[in-house]
Amino acid sequence: MHSWRRRKKSGCRFLASWKRCSNSNDAGAHSARSCKPSRFGSGANMAGLRTMAAARSTHRHCRERVDMKFIPLIWSMLWRRRARTVLTAASIAAAFMLYGMLQAVGSTLALGGKTASADTLLTTNRYGFGKPLPYAYRSQIEAIPGVRNALPGVIVPFSYQDSRTSTQPSVAIDPQMFRTDRRFVVAPEQIKALEATRTGIIVGRDLATKYGWKIGDRITLSTHRIPRADGGTYWDFDMVGLFDYNTELLGEGVSSMRTFVRYDYVDETRATKGGVDLYFVHVKDVAQVPAVAKQIDTMFQNSDNPSKTQTESEQQRSMMAQIGDVGVIIRAVLSAVFFTLVVVAGNTMMRSFRERIPELAVLKTLGFTDAKVAALVGTEALLLCVGSGVLGLGLAWLILKPVSHAIASVFPVLRMGDGVVSLGITFAFALGVVSAVIPVWHSARLNIVSGLSRR
Repeated sequence: MHSWRRRKKSGCRFLASWKRCSNSNDAGAHSARSCKPSRFGSGANMAGLRTMAAARSTHRHCRERVDMKFIPLIWSMLWRRRARTVLTAASIAAAFMLYGMLQAVGSTLALGGKTASADTLLTTNRYGFGKPLPYAYRSQIEAIPGVRNALPGVIVPFSYQDSRTSTQPSVAIDPQMFRTDRRFVVAPEQIKALEATRTGIIVGRDLATKYGWKIGDRITLSTHRIPRADGGTYWDFDMVGLFDYNTELLGEGVSSMRTFVRYDYVDETRATKGGVDLYFVHVKDVAQVPAVAKQIDTMFQNSDNPSKTQTESEQQRSMMAQIGDVGVIIRAVLSAVFFTLVVVAGNTMMRSFRERIPELAVLKTLGFTDAKVAALVGTEALLLCVGSGVLGLGLAWLILKPVSHAIASVFPVLRMGDGVVSLGITFAFALGVVSAVIPVWHSARLNIVSGLSRR
């Protein structure tokens, strides 16, 4: 009862304001018509012009007062059914949050292929990445014409403190890697320190910040995958430098949550010696990459450990192919989600329009044009969809920040790019337009008599 009285009182105030504007406008117009030019003097003419100007000013002021009521009117229309609005907004926000996170994963996988070195080949065992190749292959690969060097690498899942939650992948490499690979930024004196220190370790800046490590610290790591020759699982390293990723190649926000140690120290200390997980083969000329890769695999095809040589981008694509086409999966999921959103948002806007048909008819009796009534309905849909979409993208951004740090060792780059955000806002706007098409069309064609008869 009280709610009905408040709505009635508010409607009366709005009607009184509209009538005052109309009366002022009519009075001004009447005065203007009565002040016709006179041949008896210019005083009457000047008075008429002043009256006409005052009438136009009053009309413009009243029109502005009516237009200013659009914002609270749209807001009240949007929250007329609070539960329905909240549930619809939550559905849209959840969908756009899913969109932001899936697109971040897709962008991360695509970034890996774009930032791969064009002149670098990866040589692994044909039967699987976990099966090592002999160290003797190094000299044979480096003897191939066009090869600059072949650097051995062993993946070591070292852990710090709690082995269940703090596994940090480390790569045992030849120190020449930092002089050859442009993706890593290491100070020259720190590279020399690694070459001079058998137990040296280069740590990513983000990882060093996480644990408070500094250059000169002695770090103890553990691993059960590669046991030591003495049966132990703990390895001592001396921190000699920090590395950052090259932002010109990889962009901002790449998390450096890994370490690099010397291959010769790991190989001499571990129980199984002489094995190499992969070779980083650097080719002098990019044009020779296919020929060099074919020649390497041909050389070892009849050996006990045949090789498989690919570019970095090819290897990443083959690894992702084992779990399916991620891009197609993401697009299929998002297509289903957005189709459902169109149905949900369209149904919500249509139900809201049907409930307000008498109110929209009243607005037309007060002087609102068909275009303005349609604009009210369309703006309501856009406000709901775009606002909820921006909220969902913001939630995705907040969630990705801690998640990216937690899985930085697997995905060094996990973030929503500017293109993802702008495309998401565009989708939200398009969703609002599509869901409002039918209600806007009906509201523009609404007949006042038929609309009031539904009260």
